[in-house]
Amino acid sequence: MEIRKSTLEDLSQIQQLYKTVARRSGEIARKEHEILESYIYNVLSKSLANELYFRRSL
Repeated sequence: MEIRKSTLEDLSQIQQLYKTVARRSGEIARKEHEILESYIYNVLSKSLANELYFRRSL
């Protein structure tokens, strides 16, 4: 397994992950329908600016 910095190219995969987790009641604060691309873009952009977002390469 390789850990690497995320990029904006990871946006759709991260959004899908958030939606998958949201389907499980109580796992995250948002419901699946609230996880819009704009929400993930904002989270990811802020994290990338602070170098805080990493993901596992498949």
